[in-house]
Amino acid sequence: MPPSSCKQSLANYLTQAPQGLQQVMRKAKELQLLQKTILSTLEPSWQKDCDIANLRDGCLVLITTNATIATQITFKAPELLKQLRTNTTLPLIKEIRCKVRPFNTPSPTKTSKNTALLSTETAHLIKKMAETIEDKKLQEVMQRIATRVKK
Repeated sequence: MPPSSCKQSLANYLTQAPQGLQQVMRKAKELQLLQKTILSTLEPSWQKDCDIANLRDGCLVLITTNATIATQITFKAPELLKQLRTNTTLPLIKEIRCKVRPFNTPSPTKTSKNTALLSTETAHLIKKMAETIEDKKLQEVMQRIATRVKK
């Protein structure tokens, strides 16, 4: 691989990435748009404590910081669904589910036996890409990922 192609920016890499990564990026953008639209229909006191987790097969999954808000949203779900159905720009939402996860609690991590190992070539590409990232934390994470090589 020529050195110039290793120096491309992360943004360029993500936009020109294989189909699977593009699908992930598209889904993330959809969820970001949903976040803005749907949270605006929630009561203002709930908005800071809710995030959109997923939308699949008409089921909207919300993550809340505590069980009280999750319960309140669950009780208001029929009313919220009516409001959301009036917005023609949104996909059809048939159901709302709430999950509780305090925002200051990290999500559970997978055990090391489930960690995917990279080929030497992939690890090298990730390491080179990390060198082009200006954000130090992200750069460290990418370099750590690049160390997970098949032996």
